[in-house]
Amino acid sequence: MKSFGIGRMVALAGVAVGAFISVSGVASAQCARTILKCGCTITAGGLFTLGNPVANSASGAGDCIAIRAKNVVLNLNGYSITGPSNGTAKGSGVHILKSASGAFVEGLGATISGWANGVETESTNGTIDNIVTGSNDKAGVFLFKANNNHVTRISADGNGQFGIFVSASAQNDIAASEASDNGADGVLVGCIANSTGGCAVQSKPSNSNDVYAVASDNNGRDGIAVQFNSNRNNVANCSASGNTRFDMDDRHPNGCALDQWFANSFTTASRTCIQ
Repeated sequence: MKSFGIGRMVALAGVAVGAFISVSGVASAQCARTILKCGCTITAGGLFTLGNPVANSASGAGDCIAIRAKNVVLNLNGYSITGPSNGTAKGSGVHILKSASGAFVEGLGATISGWANGVETESTNGTIDNIVTGSNDKAGVFLFKANNNHVTRISADGNGQFGIFVSASAQNDIAASEASDNGADGVLVGCIANSTGGCAVQSKPSNSNDVYAVASDNNGRDGIAVQFNSNRNNVANCSASGNTRFDMDDRHPNGCALDQWFANSFTTASRTCIQ
């Protein structure tokens, strides 16, 4: 089990919005239908396919593949997308922008590592499926102001802070996934915190999300957690063990508020309403 000190917990609680969102700017180069290198943006709908493993080892690397258009299908074809892996990346391996509703990113087992976030989405009505998102600086999968998305069959292990982070987002499904050995929480549903524990100005709570059939073990803080300011979230048929603080944690001050936890398997929990 990892050692995770109180000072580290406080530092993570006050992560700034800008520290999580990709800040590199979107690449001006347009992606070809077969993508062969990092540093392009998809600006038209339809099918795009990764044609070989791609990497960007430059310090401060921006997004590898950004999606701006609606109704894009991106087939990663099982290939790897590798960032600088030195803590300097400013972008994500795959970044789904707000304008890109209806995106379908199919990994076929692709590995995304070494970025600020493995996959980042700010959009709606999308699907992210079958991707290994490990060893990224912040989160394996980061949802920010993203609604009505399906995130399935993700292996989000060994990331610097979170396996899967759902922030200021609603009505998303996180399912059939694994989030273990991350620096803070395996799965966190809530918001980007300010220094006092509330939501940062640009962020807000996450409501009405479903987390089910997720395994989350040996994380540095909690296995699966819902922040105190987020409600109507359902956590079901999940398993968690060996996490440093709690396997399952509802951070509301009194009980679980309007969250529902049921049919889960765990050793430690913060509330008796977690079942």
